[in-house]
Amino acid sequence: MTDAYFSNATVELLTASPPPQVSPELEQLAAFLAFAGPSSVGVVEPCDGVAGEICTVAGNGVADFTGDNVAATQTTISRPIELALTDWNGDRVVDLAIADWNNFRIRLVYLDVTTNGVEDAIVSLAGTGRITGADALDHPTDLAFAADGALLIAGWHHPNVYRYARGLANGADREQIAGLCDTNCDSDGSTRVDDTFLSLPVSIASHPDGRIFLAEAGCSRIRVLTVAGQRSVSSPMTCLFDINVFADTTIETLAGSSGVNGYAGDGGEASAAIFDIDNSYITPNFGIALSQDGDSPGEALFVADSRNHVVRRIDLSVNPPTIDRYVGIPETSGFVDGPADVALFNFPTGVYADTDGAVYVADTGNQAVRRIDQVGRVTTIAGTGIAGFNGDNRPATQARLNNPNGVVVHPDGRIFIADTNNNRIRVINP
Repeated sequence: MTDAYFSNATVELLTASPPPQVSPELEQLAAFLAFAGPSSVGVVEPCDGVAGEICTVAGNGVADFTGDNVAATQTTISRPIELALTDWNGDRVVDLAIADWNNFRIRLVYLDVTTNGVEDAIVSLAGTGRITGADALDHPTDLAFAADGALLIAGWHHPNVYRYARGLANGADREQIAGLCDTNCDSDGSTRVDDTFLSLPVSIASHPDGRIFLAEAGCSRIRVLTVAGQRSVSSPMTCLFDINVFADTTIETLAGSSGVNGYAGDGGEASAAIFDIDNSYITPNFGIALSQDGDSPGEALFVADSRNHVVRRIDLSVNPPTIDRYVGIPETSGFVDGPADVALFNFPTGVYADTDGAVYVADTGNQAVRRIDQVGRVTTIAGTGIAGFNGDNRPATQARLNNPNGVVVHPDGRIFIADTNNNRIRVINP
């Protein structure tokens, strides 16, 4: 029997037959058609709900902000980059939170309920649409929810970490629990957070024990925050306004070497690991996710080592923590499904660890979402390898995505995707 694998964004049988040759002119035409039709702008097809098919649950393809308190498919979002699930208002219904990157906001969709007469209404939790002033966010790249329901935000161009108490309305009092409003990679080791700068904090994860894990893209390292002390008001010279801080909070480096890119460390202590991360101000990458399965969630941290084209796993259950390659071949890009030591990725950016032990990857360079099962086998679950938009209500593996960056899995099995450059949130029906 011949096995089928994904390779170079097409499905090929592993036989002796050579792949067909495609002219540059046809490649250019295919790239044009990926964007030209069917149009993704302003069009949302009603979701048929067929198992395995994909449809849109937020945004309509237009990069804009046209307001809140309407159905999520009747408004616009702009480069949504990450997602998280929560029960924000305590009604025991799961809500979908969105890092609406170019709108400088965190948005929330009240899934499966009617709010003030609107089904699946969308609201803003944080951010004002401006990059200066009170409650401003400048390209929030990731979000997480702590055990107490508090919203945590990784600020990108404002290199800070923010916290909002659960249920607070947008514009309510926020806490700045890390970062001093300026960029620097000098601080390392374990130090007080009020003496510590950050550089492009890009991904954030909340541990059940209260620790906050933070991927710092500008310095190619992963940090751990332990929040402590009484809240106080600080006026650092590098910030334009007073901030609420917990001065006894400590920050330490878990993995990565400050400002050093490469590949090293597998099989050893995480502190000796080296990642290869895009340190630019325009390409968020380097996603992290804590494990959720088993009796002790949070025992592992999964890392999208983006320019090394692999996903790595840090074992937090041992002291000191250790690191290993989880899937992919270091420094080798491609589009291949299969066992962990065969599968290939292309600039993975976002990761999500589900409660059943599976790990989902936004494989951005391959325009796909991949699933890693409990034994490490990789399967493509959405995307064709070609960037674009070709409509909804079709099998997810036949649907085109455009730079997907985030993925989360609902308890009922729905898989939500931040289809970033299509300015939509898509869902795969279970």
